[in-house]
Amino acid sequence: MGRAGSWAIGLMAILTVISCASRSDHASQANRWPAIREMTTAHHFILRKDEAFKCTVYGESGEPLYVLDARIDTDAQSSADYDFSGVLDCRLIEAKGVDRHYPTLFQSDKYATRDWETYGRFTQEDLVGLAGAPSSRSIIQRCWLRGMCIQMEVNNVVVVNDAAWGA
Repeated sequence: MGRAGSWAIGLMAILTVISCASRSDHASQANRWPAIREMTTAHHFILRKDEAFKCTVYGESGEPLYVLDARIDTDAQSSADYDFSGVLDCRLIEAKGVDRHYPTLFQSDKYATRDWETYGRFTQEDLVGLAGAPSSRSIIQRCWLRGMCIQMEVNNVVVVNDAAWGA
């Protein structure tokens, strides 16, 4: 389901290996998964443009391990295999493909019933406070999984011509 207005959203994703875990389960988890090459990537989305951002996350030895897939909800992006609920959706999948039980490793509920129940979902309510705010204002979402600390930062939100926002 597309949105009535136009959006411009900046997204920065930082993927790092946990070197100094604050909880013991993160430290033991880091030893079970292959280490990644630390990386930072950024993308600027503009709604009404058929756009998805995909970035491969490589292991230390150069093999592709994961794919970061970020999209804005537009009619062009909607499909039966990608259930949107929100404005911006970020997913992390294994490079070898999507697990049929877990469409994203960012899932925030072990017993999720929808593929958008994740740490990578940003709704209109999440973003409204950033619209028109200084560039120093952002939402930072951090999650720890498979020995990685993943930080997603959303900033520079602009809403154009959306009656629901009063623009």
